[in-house]
Amino acid sequence: KYKMLQAQINPHFLYNTLNSIHWMIRSRKNDEAAKMTMALGTILRSALSKQQYVTIEEELDSLKKYMMIQEYRYQKRVVFSVEYETSGRYLIPHMTLQPLVENSIYHGVDKMLTPCHISVIIKEVEERIEITVSDNGPGMTEEELDLVRSFTAQPKGHGIGLKNIYERLKMAFDQEADFNISSSCGSGTTVTIRIPKTEVMKNDD
Repeated sequence: KYKMLQAQINPHFLYNTLNSIHWMIRSRKNDEAAKMTMALGTILRSALSKQQYVTIEEELDSLKKYMMIQEYRYQKRVVFSVEYETSGRYLIPHMTLQPLVENSIYHGVDKMLTPCHISVIIKEVEERIEITVSDNGPGMTEEELDLVRSFTAQPKGHGIGLKNIYERLKMAFDQEADFNISSSCGSGTTVTIRIPKTEVMKNDD
C-alpha cells in the first residue's frame, strides 16, 4: 500500500510540462527546453524510485527542479523560497515535499491575480525535524478547513494530495508523526509536519 501511494504522480503536471517543452522548442528556446527536460527527468526518476526514505538534501534537489519547471510555467505569478537549517543528514519519506508545494500552487497560484508566495522551511526542533510549507493564497473558511483536516473534503486538485502524505507519514512513523493544517480566509494556508530525526547511517568502510 505504501508503494502504491508513493508511486502516484500528477498526470496534468506531466502533460503541462511536456506541452511547455514542445512550445519552447517550436519557439527555438532550445536551452530552456533542455533545462526543463533534465529537470523533468530528475522528477520522474525520483517519483519512480522504490526507496521509502531519502535524505532531505535529495528531496530538496527534486523539489527545486519541480519549482524551476513551475517558474517557467507561471512566470511572475509565483515566488518560491526555501530555507533549510539542519546539522545532520536526516531522512525524510520520499515524495513528501513536492505534493505539499503542488497543493499550494493549485489552491494559491491558480486562484490569485497577484503573485503567490510559497515558502518551504525545514529545521530542527529538539529531537524532531519540522517542515513547514505555507502560501499567501486565498485560504479557507473554518468549515472548509474542518473538512480538509478530516480528509472528507471533495478533492478538487489532481495531485496525490494531503491525505496521501498523512497516510504515508503514519505508516512510516506511526504516532510519532505530527501533521497539522492551518488556514483562514485571505491569510493563506500552512501545512506543518514534524517527524523524528532519523540520521543516515555512516559507512565504516
